Amino acid sequence: MFFVLPIDFTYDKKAMIWQGEEQYSCDDKLVLATKKELVEESKKRMKFMTDRMGSGRINRKKLTKAEAEALAAFDEFQKYREDKCYPYAIIGGNAVLYVSPYKNDWKAERECLDMKGDGIDGCVSAFVYNSITPETSEKGDVFFKIISNTIIHVA
Repeated sequence: MFFVLPIDFTYDKKAMIWQGEEQYSCDDKLVLATKKELVEESKKRMKFMTDRMGSGRINRKKLTKAEAEALAAFDEFQKYREDKCYPYAIIGGNAVLYVSPYKNDWKAERECLDMKGDGIDGCVSAFVYNSITPETSEKGDVFFKIISNTIIHVA
């Protein structure tokens, strides 16, 4: 027995990963995600970007010194915030990837994940730590490239 697959087989990876999920818009009342929902969303984002399903958590025991400093700065940045973003990965030693605590932001954050361009595979929400001048560390978006299922911080 054998199967014939079409040569031009494509599928909508994003639709498959987030199939059936309720979408919220920025115009809706803010919907705060639970910790479990944040972990699940982070797993799905890792699956989308790398084709690997991560744990949805950062293993703080296995961080390099630079990664530990970046995560500590991220934690400090959030200390006075009521709505805590959920960190799920560190790339480039200084960029902490996170999920917004508000489900209303998720649609826009997901749209950026496959924003292809010249030498980039997408854009992701991140807190970028500057070890030289920590006060200039900032939260925003970073561009990434995927090489061998690894997320590389490009810009």
